[in-house]
Amino acid sequence: MIIEIYSPEILASARKLVCLDRDNTLIRDSGYMDQNAEIEFNTALLAQLLSFDQHETSFCLVSNQSGIGRGLISVADVINLNRRLSKDLLERGIRLSSSIFCPHSPSENCLCRKPKPMMLNIALRLHESIDASSQIMYGDKHTDEEAALSANFIWRRAPAF
Repeated sequence: MIIEIYSPEILASARKLVCLDRDNTLIRDSGYMDQNAEIEFNTALLAQLLSFDQHETSFCLVSNQSGIGRGLISVADVINLNRRLSKDLLERGIRLSSSIFCPHSPSENCLCRKPKPMMLNIALRLHESIDASSQIMYGDKHTDEEAALSANFIWRRAPAF
């Protein structure tokens, strides 16, 4: 599992945690995306995210990235693409606090790959003052839903593109 912190001050002060799957939730999935991939945001989801109090909400990417384990993309590709997403989201008024991703292929049977809840549990532990009833996970797949429910997050299916 790889964790990157973008805004440590949010981790300390946020009251609400919103975890976001990346591919086909936050952005359109166009296959194994390297750092130069074209980004198409889910505008309906962005509108929902903007409805949260931006000063009290921490937004965290939580994503399986099996292309790394399969040798199709690199860890650097994913980190750099996530940093681009963070910058692009900030320009739209949404500040990511962090990203957490699993680099393993499904055949590796790791502990961090969704539907296991480990990435969500880690996201929660990174924060100091989250209200237990304010943990939300947006995703598009059953594995996202299963991870969310296992970690006691409120599950929300991402709007369609």
